[in-house]
Amino acid sequence: MNDSELPKLARALKQQLPQASDQHLLRLAEMLAAPANPPDPQTIARLLTEGCDPNSLHAAILFGRETAIDRLPAHDELASAINTALSHYDRMVAILMHQLVEELESRLSTHEQEALISKAMVHWMRLGEIELYNYFMEMPIKAKVAVRDAHEQALAVELSSDLVRTIAAGEHGQHVMTILPDSSLVLELEVISKIGNKVQLRYGRTFSQVRERRRHVRVQPEPLLPITIDIRGSGSVSAKTMDYSENGMGLITSQPIQIRAGHTIHIDWMTYGKGLRSPATVHWIQRDKEHSRLGIELASDSDTHLELRQMVARAERHILARLQMKGIPDSLL
Repeated sequence: MNDSELPKLARALKQQLPQASDQHLLRLAEMLAAPANPPDPQTIARLLTEGCDPNSLHAAILFGRETAIDRLPAHDELASAINTALSHYDRMVAILMHQLVEELESRLSTHEQEALISKAMVHWMRLGEIELYNYFMEMPIKAKVAVRDAHEQALAVELSSDLVRTIAAGEHGQHVMTILPDSSLVLELEVISKIGNKVQLRYGRTFSQVRERRRHVRVQPEPLLPITIDIRGSGSVSAKTMDYSENGMGLITSQPIQIRAGHTIHIDWMTYGKGLRSPATVHWIQRDKEHSRLGIELASDSDTHLELRQMVARAERHILARLQMKGIPDSLL
């Protein structure tokens, strides 16, 4: 089929796909008329988004298949041409089915999210408040705020100093997060307006909790604190502190070590000119060819545990001072 016949084929396809735009019908005609070329998944996806019925689109593909076979070359090339045409249109049908599955999964995901948010709206209105949070320099910043109104697209909450601080802690000062009740999902909320004492938050994407499961604030030391790990029966190995909390540390060793989660080790380290030694339990460990990374939990009655609590408190004050310097986010002005 030559280029001059493509508009004629596109007009014929219009009878089967009346919702489709002329641009996409012409692109579909080009695909149907050239079985030697690979089909374009984007064209099929766009036809679906324009409201084309999948059965009609399937019929159009079969129509193109028959058209191509009617225009096959001479007898000596017939078998090869038939195989090429059939393979081409089989791929188009496969792409159509793949796009339909993706669209169905997307719709199911959207409906599931809408159901969870609807359930959460009832919970927030009954409770009269919602807990929002953000992370600033790995520190959770939280605010419990009064709920003024809730509808399908957005939530209205009362303005407070805690809310201002929590919004300022987020990226670009525009978003906050909340954990959906009776769910393991986090809902992102976007600030869309502030009228008087009321802030409108639009529902955004949902995602699974990851770091929210940590019970204690994690602090990243600068510079990394040197540590010596004493392993019974295996000697000592040097390490550095990746992060720490009032309850434990994340360490990276100078060489791989052969211990398992649940093992007890001893750590030696210096802080403010004072040497400390403490037993610790290995909570998790990962190894590669050069290092081991591990999380340890310290004995609650150790001097190291007390020192870490003081270090975390100092770090928190520093982080909050940094956050205060950011001031009121633009989204609330």
